[in-house]
Amino acid sequence: MKSIPSTQSLYSATRPELPGLSTLVGRMLEKPLLFGHRGLSAKAPENTMAAFRALLATGIPGVECDVQLTQDKHMVIHHDYTLGRTGGVDMKLAETPLQELKKHSVGSWFSPEFQEERIPLLADLFKLGGKTLYYDVEIKEPGYSNKELVTHLGNLIRTYNLEDHVLVSSFNPLVLREFGKAFPDIPRGCIYSAHDEVPWYLRTGLGQFISGGNIVKPHHPIALEKLEKKRNKHKRGQRSILTWTVNTREEARKLSDQGVWGIISDDPTQLD
Repeated sequence: MKSIPSTQSLYSATRPELPGLSTLVGRMLEKPLLFGHRGLSAKAPENTMAAFRALLATGIPGVECDVQLTQDKHMVIHHDYTLGRTGGVDMKLAETPLQELKKHSVGSWFSPEFQEERIPLLADLFKLGGKTLYYDVEIKEPGYSNKELVTHLGNLIRTYNLEDHVLVSSFNPLVLREFGKAFPDIPRGCIYSAHDEVPWYLRTGLGQFISGGNIVKPHHPIALEKLEKKRNKHKRGQRSILTWTVNTREEARKLSDQGVWGIISDDPTQLD
């Protein structure tokens, strides 16, 4: 029998394991689940182990991160398709091997104290948090299909026995549908917003009907409008709403009052 890698760490050992997402999705919660956007990105550089460790120390239950494959097929955590913004070098992750990417700091742009931070693997985060966290893992993929990425991600989630602690999300409904066909037991959610970079036909959430799944991730102004329309009309089977990126208590309060399922924030400790 294949052994499961340990998911205990100094940071997760003092936190209790969380119940599976299957017990929460589709239900009205007493208060929204809180997720740290790319870790605790208000206090540490986004999508770094420093940001994830900082989040774990707060007791916030959820973390959001972005994943893609390197040239040599390592699943790394990084938002942009290049290291230009965070690493100061115009390297495309999909065209660069991991060891080359690891030569560059992805933390010094935030503060000199984080100059030793390097691009992390998704496995590093899973080892750090184990079942003491919920993970919103966003697939970064511009193409219509990426079977290799989908297979790698699903297998990694299963390897760490986190099928009921991970939500897989994406702006790309086609790749999300591809993931759902391969790993139907893992929750997934379609992201959408009215931003210019989102194709016009996906700005109102139509992608959710392509991708399937029982969670949607609209930008917070859209989420609030959607919730206000559906107030007191929650039905069994209705998709849970996980919204982003909420950074004021006023916005969080309005969303909570309307029954939002989850909130992603750069500093969720300010909303709790």
